[in-house]
Amino acid sequence: MDSLEKTYFMHQMASIINFLFETRALVQFLGLIVLMGASSSVYLAPPRMQVADWRHYGGDAGGMRYSRLDQINKKNVSQLRVAWTLYQPVGEKSMVLFPGLNGGANWGGASFDPFSGVLFVNSMDVGGLFRLVKRSEEAGLPFALRAARFEFFWDSRGYPCQKPPWGSLTAIDLNTGEFRWRVPLGEFDELKTRGVPKTGTPNIGGSMVTAGGLLFIGATNDSRFRAFDKDTGEELWVTRLPASGMASPVTYQGLKTGKQLVVIAAGGGNKYDKTFTGKLVAYALP
Repeated sequence: MDSLEKTYFMHQMASIINFLFETRALVQFLGLIVLMGASSSVYLAPPRMQVADWRHYGGDAGGMRYSRLDQINKKNVSQLRVAWTLYQPVGEKSMVLFPGLNGGANWGGASFDPFSGVLFVNSMDVGGLFRLVKRSEEAGLPFALRAARFEFFWDSRGYPCQKPPWGSLTAIDLNTGEFRWRVPLGEFDELKTRGVPKTGTPNIGGSMVTAGGLLFIGATNDSRFRAFDKDTGEELWVTRLPASGMASPVTYQGLKTGKQLVVIAAGGGNKYDKTFTGKLVAYALP
């Protein structure tokens, strides 16, 4: 191999190693080399980890799907029994599902603060009442999902039929997996008048976090637009919109004024708000 071929070879190897580092596959690559050149009794030991840890898809950053848990082993595996089940499929009798078809979280998604590593997610806790109905023999599937009399598990006033909170805003520390804070999101005016603590409401839309330390969000069916302290969850500002802001806010700096503006679409409508508008509303400091 002459000097030119050596240079080319080294360049290619450097590119491969750089790629493996970027894709977190270097551990698996090195493990493959060890296995190819060693006897059958030698293997690449998994990275150090807490016994119960499973913090990544596949168990570790390399995705090796190896667990150090050994309580279940070759001697006792035949004794395994059902400990619990997570999901019971819907049947022909009506069943309440939590969350319903609208979540949990919805299409609004989450906002993320890259400096603190915190993810902000709005969600609702509204169940649905569903059952399976038989279809004709010509249909491709034997059953179809149908809502009962009310698609949502709430009363005639739109109050969900379970203990609040009915809507929440949650800050999740992605460095630890822990909740930084969680607060009810939204309220029913008539319940507030009666002295009922904030219940949260159904909400569809997203949030926006800014370098000013704020989290802006509409989404709720109470026609409010709010700003929270991103570090504590304290509500710092709230205003009433022409209709519910079931959208995700945006912010920009005006070319002529130099001012920062925060904008949200206050369209209302949907199944959660009977008021419809076609307005965009912008807010700025005086």
